[in-house]
Amino acid sequence: MKKFLGIMLVALMLTTAAFAADITVTLNGEVVDCESYGSPATIVEGRTLVPLRAIFEALGATVEWDNATRSVSSTLGDDSITLAVGSTTLIKNGEDITLDVPAQIINDRTMVPARAIAEAYGVGVEWDAATRTVILTQVVEEEVADGTFFVLTGENYTGKEGYTFTAGHNTEPQVVENPDDASDKVLFIHSEYTEKASWTYFRNHVNVEFKPGERYLVKFKARLEKRADDVELPEATVGICFRFGDSAEDGAFKDHGVGGSIKVFNDKWTEVAFVYTAPETLLPEVGSEFGIFGNPNNNIALSFYLDDVSLSVYTGAAADGFHTAASFEEAEAKADFDINNAKGIVFDLNEDKDEFRVSGSTPEYKDGHLVMTSEGETQIDPIINFKDVSAISADKYNAVAVRFKAEGVTPGQDHICVYFATVAEDELSQSKCIKVDYKNIEVDSEGYYVAFIGMSTNEFWNGQLTALRVDPGNSNGVYTIDKIVVVEK
Repeated sequence: MKKFLGIMLVALMLTTAAFAADITVTLNGEVVDCESYGSPATIVEGRTLVPLRAIFEALGATVEWDNATRSVSSTLGDDSITLAVGSTTLIKNGEDITLDVPAQIINDRTMVPARAIAEAYGVGVEWDAATRTVILTQVVEEEVADGTFFVLTGENYTGKEGYTFTAGHNTEPQVVENPDDASDKVLFIHSEYTEKASWTYFRNHVNVEFKPGERYLVKFKARLEKRADDVELPEATVGICFRFGDSAEDGAFKDHGVGGSIKVFNDKWTEVAFVYTAPETLLPEVGSEFGIFGNPNNNIALSFYLDDVSLSVYTGAAADGFHTAASFEEAEAKADFDINNAKGIVFDLNEDKDEFRVSGSTPEYKDGHLVMTSEGETQIDPIINFKDVSAISADKYNAVAVRFKAEGVTPGQDHICVYFATVAEDELSQSKCIKVDYKNIEVDSEGYYVAFIGMSTNEFWNGQLTALRVDPGNSNGVYTIDKIVVVEK
């Protein structure tokens, strides 16, 4: 009989261990590996217990074990908790919270109640009985760099502290599913008007301390709502508005629509940046706000989605006004560009002369340079055609830089052009050309123009290139080409 009872006891222990071992704990979709901390998750009196370090370290909290008092202390952000083995009291920020089950020692491991710890740190807890899974959801605030007022997403918008945001027509911004990904959350700015020309705003109503003369950067992604009635809004745009006290307006707190607007679509996200220099007449003590608004189109107010909205102090090189994501990146890259240390495909116009076909004049190579002379009434523009561009992909390269001299040309009336063709658009044409006037190009200490020509602002710059051509000028003159670089992103 004793032998039978012993067998039954061992079987029960094995069954209990197996039953406990199949409990899973996840945090934001990732499995918390409790067994690597010496013990699987287990259920005691209907509550899931986990190794103390497993839960605290997964949440990103500090953890300190006091062997003398057999207690654990932990801190996460502004919250601190203390929990002793055998006690049903958890102390959070000095206040007692009663637990259903205490922390306890199981198989020489300190086990703590997962739900109590998670909820003490504001983490959501769900139990999936079908899969025997404790599901923890923790909203992690993004680290905000110095000079950044906020970064808003649909995921972190709810409960955002320190800022109040409202939408137009007295409605609140809604947190909804991303039209492209149901698992992702974005903001929705809804208009109650479906047949009325009215502006729809997403506005920040907290003083963000703008300063006179300081530059600011607003970045966001926007997407137009696709209307159920299939009404087309082909010219739908969003814009930026700043509101502040203005000494030029007798101190009035008023709206300043600035910088125009930028087109948005209902089938894809448009990623944009907006740079703004606050006027010297701004009165910070009166207050300052900013807003993103939808312009009415076809006499219809817009509803639109927003995501990744940020506002920060800006010290970069991009000009004031709207930029696409590509043009903004190029403006930043151009400011830091040094053609002598450029990253990309570098062509020396003497050593690599077999890589080009030159027309417009008889090429001459002098002191490591290509010299092209264009003259006479029937002069032909100097042209440099690349013989082989099979290594150049628009996904990898986003600019063409040229260092050159132009002598004998009419000052301020010439320009450099870069033409290209791709597999999808296999023809050199004006639609696939970027032109930059000399007057907008800097001259270095040796008298050379250094042109940084951003290519990805052209809608056809996409995919594999089949042709690339550089026209350094279009008038009589002597053009001395030192170097061409296809710039890597």
